[in-house]
Amino acid sequence: MHEHSLARLLNVDATMRDKTGMSALASALDDELSPRSDCATSERSTTETLGLAYLATLEPNQRQAVGQVYTPQHIVDFVLDLAKYTPSAPIERMPLLDPSCGAGAFLSNAISRLADRLRKIGMDLSSPLGRSYFIGFVQSVIYGVDIDPEACRLAMRSLQSTVSRLVHTTVPSNFLAQNIIVADFLLDPRVDCLAGAYEGGFAHIVGNPPYVQATRLTSEYKDLLRARYETARGRIDLYTMFMEKSLSLLRHKGRMSFITPDKFLSSHSSRTLRSHLQQRGTLVSVATFQSHKVFQDAATVPCVTVFELGGSCPHIEVIRCTETSTTKGSVNITGRSRVPRSRLSQHVWQVSSPSLLRIATRLQSEHVPLKSCVNQISAGYATGRDSIFLVPKGAAAEVEDVLRHPAVRGRDVFPGRIAPTGVDIILPYVFPKAGGAHLVDINEFPGLREYLKNFKSELNKRHCVRVWKKAWYDVHDPVTCDLTRRPKILVPDVACNNRFAFDPGRYCPLHSSYYIIPTQVEPRYLAAVLNTSPIEFIVRLLAPVVKDGYSRYRKQFLMDLPVPTAKPKSLLPWRIR
Repeated sequence: MHEHSLARLLNVDATMRDKTGMSALASALDDELSPRSDCATSERSTTETLGLAYLATLEPNQRQAVGQVYTPQHIVDFVLDLAKYTPSAPIERMPLLDPSCGAGAFLSNAISRLADRLRKIGMDLSSPLGRSYFIGFVQSVIYGVDIDPEACRLAMRSLQSTVSRLVHTTVPSNFLAQNIIVADFLLDPRVDCLAGAYEGGFAHIVGNPPYVQATRLTSEYKDLLRARYETARGRIDLYTMFMEKSLSLLRHKGRMSFITPDKFLSSHSSRTLRSHLQQRGTLVSVATFQSHKVFQDAATVPCVTVFELGGSCPHIEVIRCTETSTTKGSVNITGRSRVPRSRLSQHVWQVSSPSLLRIATRLQSEHVPLKSCVNQISAGYATGRDSIFLVPKGAAAEVEDVLRHPAVRGRDVFPGRIAPTGVDIILPYVFPKAGGAHLVDINEFPGLREYLKNFKSELNKRHCVRVWKKAWYDVHDPVTCDLTRRPKILVPDVACNNRFAFDPGRYCPLHSSYYIIPTQVEPRYLAAVLNTSPIEFIVRLLAPVVKDGYSRYRKQFLMDLPVPTAKPKSLLPWRIR
């Protein structure tokens, strides 16, 4: 290992030193640099220690920028098992790629499985001939890519250590120098050259691709991605393009097995990806979790997806898993079911329990959908700088009263009631009696001007100003009406139970809440219906789970909620004021 690489690896912060101690990390490095007996536990502890130690040297914003998250070894095992990359298969003839290999967790595990495979067919890895064959197979079928040079160096050293232990002698440190490359998987042409070494491409592409949203990418990089990838549309995330790119590198009947956010199964922004996958092959299995705690340093609820290029299967295996603990090191499977492939429409891939889905479908079919009873369902306003536009009541007193509106956040909404918020939103708009909304001339409102001029530099950095060319003092979202005074039903954006409440026209909803404008149904009645157990059952079943087991209450998951028809006396003609 180069001196500067070792120095960077050891440059952990005080928190890391307190948790593991520098002596423990140094000991792990000594283990990693010298061959030992064939012990899977030793191999894993070395890879885990090096990977965790390296991530600890990076600042959080560095890790977020490229989506670096440590993958626990029991999750690696789980993914490879689902991919059928096991010693019972001829994996010595199945080239495998990890497109975001990090410190080599997936690749090290794959090498151990390859060793088990060769032993299974009678090869002695400690003999000169067996050792030669094994090293040759590793060099022929194990490949990795990562954008981080330090991670690639760690991966090569970790894999060297793994092979050295398995053959009971030291192998050269650069024996995988052609296999582990530093490259941008999405844009570097050398990645295609790796797949070109095999007729048809890789048999397996596995891993935990980076989850990096568009807001963390430069506009120049996004332009490059949009020019190259079909899935780089709307609110892009790098993992969707990793999936698209991987399909182009697979051989016929090859398998892609990835850990990704489960939102790609249902989100609007992933419709193109779902369509792309359906056109190229078949979904083999999906393992779903109910918590974000699968990864100790991420806040995303993941799923494990296995996809076969060119395959065709009438059913998809759905595996339901509980929260997996990084300390216990196991994945607890709570149920399995088979979902008809026909259920995978471009609109949404519904992989919930078939029996529960039948109940939800029956409820929906027997009543009118919510979308037929409302005029609008939308998220509340996003300002682009809540720390500036949201002020406690009484604060920023110089701002004119006509521009201040009582604000409501998702946290303030409960079943049937709205808690006093004590917060105002400053909206630089006036609302003529004839309707509509007009952005004010800031020079005509000296109080607003005096308050906002202190933040002008920060407000100018917002996307809506830089790209959309909005006025520097405008809010991020379009303002089209006096939403504060409109009667509406509010619900938090995310919640662990249904929390719909009627607002007769007192509050301006913020982006952490959704508002519903009813048309032909009495709004108090509708809010009461939406708070019932059957509606909550449907939401919890169909909407994706987010951090801490909360569900998303976004428009796409609200539109088709069933609304029972009440007796005529309960359905009052009601017109929006």
